[in-house]
Amino acid sequence: MPRFGLRGSRVEQFASIPCLVSVLRSIVKSFACGDVVPGCEARWVCSTDDEILVNVAAHAADTHGLVELPADVVQAVHKAIVPVS
Repeated sequence: MPRFGLRGSRVEQFASIPCLVSVLRSIVKSFACGDVVPGCEARWVCSTDDEILVNVAAHAADTHGLVELPADVVQAVHKAIVPVS
């Protein structure tokens, strides 16, 4: 008889990714880097603005060479975060 559950499912495969785990619980916020940096195609969907900012900060350092996010960039990110239904 087949067993039903999350073990071995796509949910379990991504359970170690904090932002995605939050998304699986409840999709509430989205941010596209291209809204602040034209041409960038990176996107995030997370539960909170703070989760998005953590991911954006890591992306900005790795991809755009910004070790620290200037206040105007943080403000632009906040303005570009949109709710997802």
